[in-house]
Amino acid sequence: MQLWDCHGRENQRFRLDNGQLKSGSLDVAGADPRRGARVIAYTCHNGRNQQWEWANGQLRSKLNKRCLDAEGGNSRNGTRLLLWDCHGGANQQFIWRA
Repeated sequence: MQLWDCHGRENQRFRLDNGQLKSGSLDVAGADPRRGARVIAYTCHNGRNQQWEWANGQLRSKLNKRCLDAEGGNSRNGTRLLLWDCHGGANQQFIWRA
């Protein structure tokens, strides 16, 4: 998964369904609990590595309570998304639009 400017097409549409962020599903690759683990789109299987909590603009993995994070604090198109310790920085803040 990577950051990209909003354009509203299907590949940027997700829904939160019982803790699972679905388009495919936002998935912690290999259920890796370590800081820096890759976040990917994957077929939905309802594992803990696909369970997320939305709170205060952050997405927290139920696997390990780490936050979805834009790598290196970047906001450029193509910046990789990964898991990192939650710190509330701008690179961990996301906007949910219904």
